[in-house]
Amino acid sequence: RHNITMTKTSIKSPSQPLPSQVLANLYLQLGRMEEAGIPAREALTLLSQAKGESGKRASVALSHLNRGRPLAEAGKRAGLFVGLDAEIIKVASASGTHAEIYRQLSQAYEEEARWRRKLKARLVLPLTVSGLGLFINPLPTLVAGSISIAGYLMGSVGVLLLLALVIWVLLHLPIWLRYGWLQPFHHLWDKFQMRMPSLRQWYTRRSLRDFMRALGLMLQAGLPLLEALPKAYNVIENAILRQQLQFLSTRLKAGDSFAQAFSQVKYLEPMAIQL
Repeated sequence: RHNITMTKTSIKSPSQPLPSQVLANLYLQLGRMEEAGIPAREALTLLSQAKGESGKRASVALSHLNRGRPLAEAGKRAGLFVGLDAEIIKVASASGTHAEIYRQLSQAYEEEARWRRKLKARLVLPLTVSGLGLFINPLPTLVAGSISIAGYLMGSVGVLLLLALVIWVLLHLPIWLRYGWLQPFHHLWDKFQMRMPSLRQWYTRRSLRDFMRALGLMLQAGLPLLEALPKAYNVIENAILRQQLQFLSTRLKAGDSFAQAFSQVKYLEPMAIQL
């Protein structure tokens, strides 16, 4: 569906979202231009002049917009707006709340980018010390002649490469189980997430944060609660947790208030219910 732009703007994977910091800057610029009264076509024209993947996708979105596509659909087709972002922007287009929605999306992605930077910074020192240890610890035995150069390299470089491979596999395993070639076994990963107490607590808190943020954005954009909930459920990747949250719609239709319905959701912390 992107063949019309392949000659000038080759996009590696439009279905994948841009990095968090890039999205934060993108929505910040869109929000400022919206507040300044700059039309969407001119805004995308300015964004298309940026270097890198964001500029390429903005150029593709502009071509779709010029063909009569709505902004949300044009951005979605180009991979500029991915996932729930496109739905939220679509609702914002109908209610005229673009500037506020862009601002909140920018804040959300800025927070995510900050968290990623902090995580990487915390990992640098222990990984560096561990890597140096692999090379330093065998040195006395190498000098003493107890091991050969090949043995030293196997015990240092070989172990380092093995550890790097293990870390790479562990980082990609959830993606493979959720979207890749291991997808037929994704239900096993869902169960594992919800049965490990520490992992469940972290994952549930993070998922509910994303769920409430998405729901809040859609409500602010003007979508009624019972229409916004099914879209917000899609933010939750874990089928077990998503099924628990879908109970909200049933209780709301039965006449419960949102707080009453929310209190029936399993795995929820009492503080969240009080809030």
